[in-house]
Amino acid sequence: MPLVLPVLPAGAMLYGLNRAPWETEASAVRPAASWWMVALAAASALSVLVALLETLLLDFSLAFAVARNFLGYLGVGLIVQRFTHAQYGSVAVAVLPVACALIGLGPGGRPYAWMWPLHASDSLVAGALAVIIFGLGLAATTRYVSAYRSRR
Repeated sequence: MPLVLPVLPAGAMLYGLNRAPWETEASAVRPAASWWMVALAAASALSVLVALLETLLLDFSLAFAVARNFLGYLGVGLIVQRFTHAQYGSVAVAVLPVACALIGLGPGGRPYAWMWPLHASDSLVAGALAVIIFGLGLAATTRYVSAYRSRR
């Protein structure tokens, strides 16, 4: 469940952010990149808050894995969108769990260290990797819009 459940909200959020072309948003008078970052940060904070509430109130042990994977999937989608076309971010998010299931398990059925979506909910390494990937995705998105603005 934590591997597949975050795909839908992450893909929907990436799709919603890219309804307009990057060039239009980057050349707009309003600070579109700032609004994107606020929306992404709010969604990530909300996912962590919901995971905390589910863990405390419902004793749902997989809640943090779902929130972690949501952050990681968003980060991967943002990085893919930065280096390819905007429509491929959602595709990458949809393909990532399948790739994880196919190549992510090592000997004894344990996930490799780099395969963060498959780790247990309490894995600090997986949480740190997901947060780093999300941060890289935010940085890549901000840099792309800033680079386009400076070329105008």
